[in-house]
Amino acid sequence: MDDEIEQHAIHGDKVSCCVCHSQAYVNCYSCHVGLDDKDLAYFKNEEEEELFRIGRNPDPTEERPEKWIVVRRVPVAKETFEFYGKELLPRFDRANNWKYTSPHNIQRITTQNRECDNCHGNEELFLTADKVQPEVRRANQSVVVPREMISEKQNRDKPDTEKQPRNYFSAVGVGAETVFVKAVQVAEWIESKEQKLQIIDCRMEEKSYQNGHVPGGYLF
Repeated sequence: MDDEIEQHAIHGDKVSCCVCHSQAYVNCYSCHVGLDDKDLAYFKNEEEEELFRIGRNPDPTEERPEKWIVVRRVPVAKETFEFYGKELLPRFDRANNWKYTSPHNIQRITTQNRECDNCHGNEELFLTADKVQPEVRRANQSVVVPREMISEKQNRDKPDTEKQPRNYFSAVGVGAETVFVKAVQVAEWIESKEQKLQIIDCRMEEKSYQNGHVPGGYLF
């Protein structure tokens, strides 16, 4: 971190880097697993959406001392493993399911850091209780942000709420909403041969590739 930058010096170790430099990322809900008619394991999420949430750090450490962090919802649900049996997660609500995350979409300038008041006083960015399912609010109590903890607007600049996150794919005619494709959809495209696709799978080790990759994908 460059402390010569004013905002770095002000926020220091109070705010994780991702709070200012990350963007909306995919969150999945109610994941279910099972076997298809070919006995291949699969998972399916009932809902996926792109959003950005700031939460409290429930377990500060020397490595991650920040008070404010970016969080992502773990998609596991109480019924996730019902295909294999009933009540397999009897203590599902004992642990928080909004976890620390560091999305791979870092930018120097983002919607929330363009102006102070894009973040300060902007309740929409924070994981308030109303954004957490009632049955797991107690488990996420250490992560949820009480409204009184959200800092007031700084009134330094006019909030820049009209600017939208940059879409890096517009130059090739692809909308941001079409960037994320489920692996099962890709597999169906390959099998049907209706789409001319070449799948490149980037892995650190060949073993990881062999353990699980999109059928038809090439190791790069």
